Amino acid sequence: MKNENFSVRLREALEWRSMKPAHLSAACGINKSTISQYLSGRYEAKHERVLELAEVLGCDPMWLAGYDVPKQPGENSDERCPSGCLPVLGSVSAGPGIIAQDQIIEYMQADSRFCDDEHFYLIVSGDSMSPALDNGDKVLVHIQDTLENGQTGVFIVGEDGLVKKYNSDGDSISLISINPFWPVRVFSGSDMDQVKIIGRVVRSIRDW
Repeated sequence: MKNENFSVRLREALEWRSMKPAHLSAACGINKSTISQYLSGRYEAKHERVLELAEVLGCDPMWLAGYDVPKQPGENSDERCPSGCLPVLGSVSAGPGIIAQDQIIEYMQADSRFCDDEHFYLIVSGDSMSPALDNGDKVLVHIQDTLENGQTGVFIVGEDGLVKKYNSDGDSISLISINPFWPVRVFSGSDMDQVKIIGRVVRSIRDW
């Protein structure tokens, strides 16, 4: 039986996970404006979107949809983002195309100027951006959907999360690796729609 609407459950899940709407948008690849419309109750997510959101939020999709079922919190359900920290949402590929993980796996300290709902951390997987970014490095990402040529960004291409240098001449998009072993990925025409910009890499952190 459905006893609450989707927008109420979505707000509750975000509070439960101490996640900002912008972080949720970046994690699941749904536009921030769409998330806002879900939260306002203007639109209710379709079944496929509910499944995606529930996976990111770590809750039962039927519960998220408003039905009278357990929320099924995980072991870290009561964890809250510490002051001065940002969530690490998972990993992004700098190699053959590893699917970006969409769950918060830890929290990391950040400079106060970055502690807002427009930044998050990701862990790099692969060596295509080496030596600038190596496997296991963490990157601080500013959430935005546009980039200037030459900037390093985080992208979703199909189901793959990637970190690459960006270049576009209006007729094509090039995702460029620093490691010369990896070829440039070029998208033109309708294929350009496959490339979704998640954000810009602001800095990287390497553990020695």
